[in-house]
Amino acid sequence: MFVSFPKYEFTVPINLGLPGAKHWRALGLSVGAAWFALTVRSRSGDRLQSTTLFAWDSDVVDALANTEFEVESLLMMFPAIEGSKPGFTSVSVKEVWEGICDDAPDERRVLFLDSRGEQRSGMFLEPDDKAIRTDLLVRIGD
Repeated sequence: MFVSFPKYEFTVPINLGLPGAKHWRALGLSVGAAWFALTVRSRSGDRLQSTTLFAWDSDVVDALANTEFEVESLLMMFPAIEGSKPGFTSVSVKEVWEGICDDAPDERRVLFLDSRGEQRSGMFLEPDDKAIRTDLLVRIGD
């Protein structure tokens, strides 16, 4: 999840901000788990785009269900798996699926197919070859 502190809050004039929104100059991660950056564009024809950060895969799915917007990109950031240096790795998501685990068919999960063709799921978005894709939720880009 993301965290911030009062010293990083930024006051936006009421006519420029979204109702009820707070603006922050800095965010931190409370755990070294995966997170997402979703960029969308309104279907109304304007050129404005919006990027939202998510710490939960189910929140990404909820946002993708909003048909008022066209998805421009979805990036996954997750703890570096390869190599010895700590930090994060990012990949572009091309498809988001609902799926099941072959050894626990009652357990639903969100599956992300990245630009390298790897299927990932879970809190740390490790490669997941045991899960079976059942329902395509969104295809991003061409």
